[in-house]
Amino acid sequence: MSLSPSRVISKCVCVNIDTGEEQSPFFNPTEFETQISATYERKRPLGHSHSNLQYSGTDNPVINLEFFLLTQTSENHTLNAEFLNFMHGFLYPMRAANSVRTGSPPRLLFIWPKVLSLSTRVTAINTRHVRFRSSDLAAVQQIMTCTLEENRDFRWTYEDQVSAGFLRNGDR
Repeated sequence: MSLSPSRVISKCVCVNIDTGEEQSPFFNPTEFETQISATYERKRPLGHSHSNLQYSGTDNPVINLEFFLLTQTSENHTLNAEFLNFMHGFLYPMRAANSVRTGSPPRLLFIWPKVLSLSTRVTAINTRHVRFRSSDLAAVQQIMTCTLEENRDFRWTYEDQVSAGFLRNGDR
Protein backbone atom coordinates (compact mmCIF):
# COMPACT_ATOMS: atom_id res chain seq x y z
CA MET A 1 0.00 0.00 0.00
CA SER A 2 1.26 3.46 -0.78
CA LEU A 3 0.05 6.77 0.54
CA SER A 4 -0.28 8.40 -2.86
CA PRO A 5 -2.43 11.53 -3.15
CA SER A 6 -4.99 9.61 -5.21
CA ARG A 7 -5.50 6.99 -2.51
CA VAL A 8 -8.73 7.41 -0.53
CA ILE A 9 -8.28 6.67 3.17
CA SER A 10 -11.39 5.93 5.20
CA LYS A 11 -9.71 4.76 8.41
CA CYS A 12 -6.97 6.22 10.52
CA VAL A 13 -3.54 5.05 9.40
CA CYS A 14 -0.31 4.76 11.38
CA VAL A 15 2.84 4.82 9.24
CA ASN A 16 6.43 4.12 10.26
CA ILE A 17 8.17 7.09 8.62
CA ASP A 18 11.52 5.27 8.53
CA THR A 19 10.33 2.06 6.83
CA GLY A 20 7.05 3.06 5.15
CA GLU A 21 5.26 0.18 6.90
CA GLU A 22 1.67 1.02 7.81
CA GLN A 23 -1.13 -0.40 9.91
CA SER A 24 -4.72 0.58 10.57
CA PRO A 25 -6.70 -0.38 13.65
CA PHE A 26 -9.77 -2.54 13.18
CA PHE A 27 -11.92 0.34 14.49
CA ASN A 28 -11.26 4.08 14.21
CA PRO A 29 -10.89 5.84 17.57
CA THR A 30 -14.12 7.55 18.59
CA GLU A 31 -12.38 10.62 19.99
CA PHE A 32 -9.02 12.14 20.80
CA GLU A 33 -7.72 14.84 23.08
CA THR A 34 -5.08 17.46 22.31
CA GLN A 35 -2.90 19.37 24.73
CA ILE A 36 -0.46 22.17 24.12
CA SER A 37 1.17 24.56 26.55
CA ALA A 38 3.74 27.33 26.67
CA THR A 39 6.60 27.37 29.16
CA TYR A 40 7.51 30.55 31.00
CA GLU A 41 10.32 31.25 33.44
CA ARG A 42 9.39 33.29 36.50
CA LYS A 43 11.59 36.34 37.00
CA ARG A 44 11.25 37.76 40.50
CA PRO A 45 12.83 41.21 40.74
CA LEU A 46 13.66 42.23 44.31
CA GLY A 47 11.07 44.50 45.84
CA HIS A 48 8.31 43.76 43.28
CA SER A 49 4.92 42.53 44.39
CA HIS A 50 4.69 40.20 41.41
CA SER A 51 6.82 38.04 39.16
CA ASN A 52 7.42 38.61 35.46
CA LEU A 53 6.89 35.74 33.06
CA GLN A 54 9.54 35.33 30.37
CA TYR A 55 8.65 33.03 27.50
CA SER A 56 11.07 30.12 27.14
CA GLY A 57 9.27 27.93 24.59
CA THR A 58 6.17 26.03 23.55
CA ASP A 59 5.88 22.37 24.42
CA ASN A 60 5.23 19.88 21.66
CA PRO A 61 1.53 19.30 21.01
CA VAL A 62 0.36 16.08 22.64
CA ILE A 63 -2.45 13.87 21.33
CA ASN A 64 -4.10 11.27 23.56
CA LEU A 65 -6.34 8.73 21.89
CA GLU A 66 -7.82 5.31 22.53
CA PHE A 67 -7.97 2.37 20.17
CA PHE A 68 -10.77 -0.11 20.84
CA LEU A 69 -9.68 -3.70 20.12
CA LEU A 70 -12.31 -6.43 19.99
CA THR A 71 -10.88 -9.92 19.47
CA GLN A 72 -13.86 -12.27 19.25
CA THR A 73 -12.69 -14.09 16.10
CA SER A 74 -9.27 -15.52 15.25
CA GLU A 75 -8.98 -13.05 12.33
CA ASN A 76 -9.63 -10.09 14.66
CA HIS A 77 -7.21 -11.54 17.20
CA THR A 78 -4.45 -11.68 14.58
CA LEU A 79 -5.16 -8.16 13.25
CA ASN A 80 -5.31 -6.66 16.73
CA ALA A 81 -2.14 -8.45 17.87
CA GLU A 82 -0.31 -7.16 14.77
CA PHE A 83 -1.56 -3.61 15.45
CA LEU A 84 -0.58 -3.78 19.15
CA ASN A 85 2.90 -5.07 18.28
CA PHE A 86 3.28 -2.43 15.55
CA MET A 87 2.35 0.42 17.91
CA HIS A 88 4.53 -0.89 20.76
CA GLY A 89 7.42 -1.01 18.28
CA PHE A 90 7.45 2.81 18.23
CA LEU A 91 8.77 2.72 21.80
CA TYR A 92 11.99 0.91 20.80
CA PRO A 93 14.93 1.77 18.52
CA MET A 94 15.41 -0.01 15.19
CA ARG A 95 17.89 -2.90 15.16
CA ALA A 96 20.07 -1.21 12.51
CA ALA A 97 20.63 1.85 14.74
CA ASN A 98 24.33 2.68 14.82
CA SER A 99 24.39 6.34 15.89
CA VAL A 100 22.67 8.72 18.25
CA ARG A 101 20.57 10.07 15.37
CA THR A 102 19.34 6.63 14.29
CA GLY A 103 19.27 5.23 17.83
CA SER A 104 15.88 6.59 18.78
CA PRO A 105 12.58 4.84 18.02
CA PRO A 106 11.07 5.57 14.59
CA ARG A 107 8.69 8.44 14.00
CA LEU A 108 5.01 7.75 13.44
CA LEU A 109 2.98 9.53 10.78
CA PHE A 110 -0.53 9.58 12.23
CA ILE A 111 -3.25 10.16 9.64
CA TRP A 112 -6.90 10.62 10.50
CA PRO A 113 -8.64 11.47 7.21
CA LYS A 114 -10.07 14.98 6.97
CA VAL A 115 -8.93 15.69 10.55
CA LEU A 116 -5.25 15.25 11.28
CA SER A 117 -1.94 14.31 9.68
CA LEU A 118 1.09 14.75 11.93
CA SER A 119 4.62 13.43 12.30
CA THR A 120 4.78 12.22 15.91
CA ARG A 121 6.68 10.19 18.47
CA VAL A 122 4.85 7.61 20.54
CA THR A 123 5.70 8.55 24.12
CA ALA A 124 3.42 6.20 26.06
CA ILE A 125 1.07 3.26 25.55
CA ASN A 126 -1.29 1.88 28.15
CA THR A 127 -3.33 -1.24 27.33
CA ARG A 128 -6.34 -2.17 29.44
CA HIS A 129 -7.70 -5.70 29.12
CA VAL A 130 -11.36 -5.22 30.00
CA ARG A 131 -13.28 -8.36 28.93
CA PHE A 132 -12.32 -12.02 28.99
CA ARG A 133 -13.75 -15.18 27.46
CA SER A 134 -15.12 -17.46 30.20
CA SER A 135 -13.99 -20.68 28.50
CA ASP A 136 -10.23 -20.00 28.44
CA LEU A 137 -9.88 -16.53 30.06
CA ALA A 138 -8.39 -15.05 26.89
CA ALA A 139 -8.82 -11.27 26.54
CA VAL A 140 -11.53 -10.46 24.01
CA GLN A 141 -11.68 -6.69 24.52
CA GLN A 142 -8.80 -4.29 25.00
CA ILE A 143 -8.46 -0.53 25.03
CA MET A 144 -5.05 0.82 24.03
CA THR A 145 -4.42 4.42 25.08
CA CYS A 146 -1.63 6.10 23.09
CA THR A 147 0.14 9.35 23.79
CA LEU A 148 1.59 10.89 20.63
CA GLU A 149 3.79 13.97 20.66
CA GLU A 150 4.25 16.02 17.51
CA ASN A 151 7.82 15.88 16.21
CA ARG A 152 8.55 18.79 13.85
CA ASP A 153 11.71 19.31 11.82
CA PHE A 154 11.03 23.03 11.45
CA ARG A 155 10.17 26.10 13.52
CA TRP A 156 6.46 26.75 14.12
CA THR A 157 5.38 30.37 14.67
CA TYR A 158 2.33 32.33 15.71
CA GLU A 159 1.53 33.07 12.06
CA ASP A 160 1.78 29.37 11.13
CA GLN A 161 -0.56 28.42 13.97
CA VAL A 162 -3.12 31.10 13.12
CA SER A 163 -3.22 30.14 9.44
CA ALA A 164 -3.00 26.33 9.73
CA GLY A 165 -4.40 25.61 13.20
CA PHE A 166 -3.57 22.61 15.35
CA LEU A 167 -5.65 20.07 13.48
CA ARG A 168 -3.51 20.05 10.32
CA ASN A 169 -3.92 17.67 7.45
CA GLY A 170 -3.21 17.55 3.74
CA ASP A 171 -6.53 19.22 2.90
CA ARG A 172 -5.68 22.50 4.67
